Amino acid sequence: MTSAGLSGSSVLVTGGAGFIGTRLVHLLLEEGAQVTVIDDFSSPSSSPPPAAATVHRLHLPNPALAEIVADGRFAMVFHLAGAAYVPPSIDDPVIDLSSNAEVTLSVLEAVRHAAPRARLIFTSSAAVYGSPEILPIGEDTPIAPVSPYGVSKFAAEQYVSLYARLHGLHTAALRLFSVYGPGQRKQVIYDLVAKMRANSRVLPVHGTGDETRDFVYVDDVAHAAILVATCAPLAGEVYNVASGTSVSIRHLVEVTAEALGLAPEIRFTGEVRPGDALRWEADNSRLRALGFAPEVELREGVKRTAAWFHSSTSPHASVA
Repeated sequence: MTSAGLSGSSVLVTGGAGFIGTRLVHLLLEEGAQVTVIDDFSSPSSSPPPAAATVHRLHLPNPALAEIVADGRFAMVFHLAGAAYVPPSIDDPVIDLSSNAEVTLSVLEAVRHAAPRARLIFTSSAAVYGSPEILPIGEDTPIAPVSPYGVSKFAAEQYVSLYARLHGLHTAALRLFSVYGPGQRKQVIYDLVAKMRANSRVLPVHGTGDETRDFVYVDDVAHAAILVATCAPLAGEVYNVASGTSVSIRHLVEVTAEALGLAPEIRFTGEVRPGDALRWEADNSRLRALGFAPEVELREGVKRTAAWFHSSTSPHASVA
């Protein structure tokens, strides 16, 4: 099955009103899929899905999920619902575990009983790797989370893999690196833009500036999810979703300031937040073997994100 074969297919997206989910839903609809969204609209990045999608406002886990899956006759399930950030997991690891592992298990159970032939894609996180000493990070890099969030995502991954082996489900997990783009209302690029818009003269930044990340634009992530769903073996395997290019936070700050036309005095605090990895550089060759090629490079992506921030916070903007 290729993306062209999505036309007329019934697809479920949990977390379809969130930052990544919204973009994925738009792309699926553009391909002609019939899309059903499940979301509790609790995320700051939540936005109304397109009118063409069927929407269920639901907090997972929920007994109603089984009925929705049974009625939907879904060919694909994209499971994006769950906790999406490291800091809250430090404060409340129990909620984080439930949001990721328990919710994922409930989705797998619903699919196992009501749609066992569906192709299921789970969005995990590169946080499962922690801070590896050897770079680049491949899918075989040892798992060593440095946050409860990384642990809960890996636990969910294990269920996804187990259900492929134990029950014959068609599953895969995507280990997302640093996703960014228009619509995201948290994380480093959004925070940098917000800070510089609030104070164009002085910019305090966590860390030393030498920390590195692999930033991947949200559209590229959505395309990767569809690519894996349509072209991968789906035997419980995992894929790094990343640009394949590592940049320092110092360079990111410079690119962001350039996009805004500003030149603030940058003050790095030297402090690293608990649970944050120090260096990420991804090997995305497994995903590239399926035909993945990221289309939006960092400088262009930051420009688009800054332009969205400006339009969404202008006095006459309607912010979702």
